[in-house]
Amino acid sequence: MTKIKSNIKSLVDLCNLISLKGKDINGRDFSPIPEFVIMADKNLLEITAMDKGAHLLIQIKYKTEVLEPGTIVIGNVYQLRSYLNRFGNSDIVTLESTENQIIIKRESPRKTAKFPMASEGSVESAGAGDFLKGFVKEGKVYKSTKTTFDVSFTVDALAVKNVIDDGEAVAQRIYPWTIQASGLTVKVGQEETGIIETDIPIENVSNLDDKVIETGYAFGIDNLFGNLKGRVTIFLASGVGVCPMVVEQETVELYIKALLAPVNLE
Repeated sequence: MTKIKSNIKSLVDLCNLISLKGKDINGRDFSPIPEFVIMADKNLLEITAMDKGAHLLIQIKYKTEVLEPGTIVIGNVYQLRSYLNRFGNSDIVTLESTENQIIIKRESPRKTAKFPMASEGSVESAGAGDFLKGFVKEGKVYKSTKTTFDVSFTVDALAVKNVIDDGEAVAQRIYPWTIQASGLTVKVGQEETGIIETDIPIENVSNLDDKVIETGYAFGIDNLFGNLKGRVTIFLASGVGVCPMVVEQETVELYIKALLAPVNLE
């Protein structure tokens, strides 16, 4: 048995973050990562997951009370959210897993919800952890077997989210990025539909100098930045054309690392 203790709001926020809750192109609720495995040990939850196309990977370490260490397999985050939402935001509950069940329990007044737990082998994103282990941070640089992410900067996640929302105005879901020492520019749209171009301030720039990076993103970027708050650090690879993005954030309670695949702009 695995058992953790938390308030409902924290559990809902954690589910939304790891599943990257957002909207699809038709405006309906959509989570690109609907299944994941929670590893609970030493008052820390560790979750690593990816979408089915491996365009988007995320790792979260979250501090909470772990009563009994082990794993909790979430096979359907929509189902888990629906059960969590039957409790009040401030309710303190235990979330536990048995061999084949997930149990959410409030002591006073007593309320218990139970539903079947998926098997760990059925979760397609189980290999995400091994993949992300190949991305090693050395100082201000991330390295993988194929790419060195040698440029980094910090940016306000909300500023990026606001620019991504501009894509809805011009019916465009591809977001070209131009990064140089003076800042980040995101341009969305086409001549025939309209264009919005926005400059976003960046800070703590490392290894950019006189370089200009032109890259682009589509699937998942709105879900990622729509769930982040505050300042985040972005790592990019110079000299490789369109490049993946590593996003990192660390607070007192939470550590996040995400990897986002690029799209070809041609």
